[in-house]
Amino acid sequence: MQPARKNTTWRTILRWTFRVLIFQLVLINIAAAFHAHRLTHFYTDKAVYEQQGSSGSIFLRTWRLMTGKRLARTPIQYTPPTAYETLAFQLKNGKKISAWYIPADSAVGTVILVHGLGSNKGHPLNEASEFRVMGYNTLLIDLRAHGESEGKAFSIGYKESEEIKLAYDHLRAKGEKNIIFWGMSVGAVVMTKAIADYDLKPEKLILEMPFGSLQDHLR
Repeated sequence: MQPARKNTTWRTILRWTFRVLIFQLVLINIAAAFHAHRLTHFYTDKAVYEQQGSSGSIFLRTWRLMTGKRLARTPIQYTPPTAYETLAFQLKNGKKISAWYIPADSAVGTVILVHGLGSNKGHPLNEASEFRVMGYNTLLIDLRAHGESEGKAFSIGYKESEEIKLAYDHLRAKGEKNIIFWGMSVGAVVMTKAIADYDLKPEKLILEMPFGSLQDHLR
């Protein structure tokens, strides 16, 4: 009887070990889903800017660790130093996209500039100034859920190609033929996808730190 009892004990241990491992795996996947959601959503409510990750009870801190921190939208800190026009493009879902158009004297073309993840149209102003010195108008865009554009959800480039098409069509409607694309990180990805999705034909394409997959971007 002793060996049979011993075998039963080991089976019980293995069964509970397996259950614990499955439970942990489920928790890890739930946490991953929460963090993925947090990574692609940006908020503007006051509570997000005031949240403290290390404060609260142990339960609250553990919950924050598992579900991730809500990301605050980066406010625009810089505006163009020269005269500019604020534009608004409307997406198919009704949300509006904000953009700045900065004209140059005797312009030879227009450069569309797009920021990276979590940034806004104020960040590539230095690059825009350099293009303006070279004689180019510039059009700086806030991707959805960034800067002054509407929306909270961001698809890491899958849907945002629509923003590029709207900007491109706006310039073409004004008679602009020499259109150049400049994109940083996610902005670079969005631009290349827009070219593929809508058969856009910029005269030049300038990409800084593009990535081929979300996994590459997060490394």
